[in-house]
Amino acid sequence: MIITDKRYFDRYKSTIGDLNPLVQNFDFQQRGHDLAYQTQASAVYSSNIEGNTIDLNSFMNYRQFQTKAKPQKELREIEDLIRAYNFAQ
Repeated sequence: MIITDKRYFDRYKSTIGDLNPLVQNFDFQQRGHDLAYQTQASAVYSSNIEGNTIDLNSFMNYRQFQTKAKPQKELREIEDLIRAYNFAQ
């Protein structure tokens, strides 16, 4: 089912009811989840799309053991992206 298709919207809306109270009562400041791993993985994979050669396993080993075997420029690119993602969060 494609939820964004307009022909399904009325059925979807009747199933879940009015969205306004749900949105108005949602706590957007809730900080109960640690997204560090997901953020790091996203940064690595996004960097890979741009041509960065460091894989997730190598990056996590670098983070844990501070190894210097990989190109520093590529590591900085991932670290910069992680900082940007954290700022956006």
